[in-house]
Amino acid sequence: MANQEEDIHHQNQQSWGTWEELLLASAVKRHGFKNWDSVALELQTKTCLPHLLTTAQICQQKYLDLNRRFNTTTINNLHHNHTPEEDNQDDEQNNINTDIINNNIVSVPWLEELRKLRVAELKQEVQRYDVSIL
Repeated sequence: MANQEEDIHHQNQQSWGTWEELLLASAVKRHGFKNWDSVALELQTKTCLPHLLTTAQICQQKYLDLNRRFNTTTINNLHHNHTPEEDNQDDEQNNINTDIINNNIVSVPWLEELRKLRVAELKQEVQRYDVSIL
């Protein structure tokens, strides 16, 4: 049983791209933390991921993984001097895990960062096509 869960987690890590992660974060923002079935259904209709990778449980786990990933990035950036406004943003980031557990918020503070990553990927893809045309 543990091997099967590890296989699913491994497939989950390999199959999700930035586009799917962005759709997941947007769906969570729209549906909240209590309605993972709606989040999963939205991903199933908008992505080509296998339904096995877009169950409510997998979506919830992937969201928590993303939250840890982006919070780790934030924590690693804490070592430089911050303005008071940045310090307030950091405090909000550090409270996210508690808020998720308590279902108190439906904001995804790192959604904009994820959008920027997706835009950068698309720009690189366009540049590759431009070069191949020449």
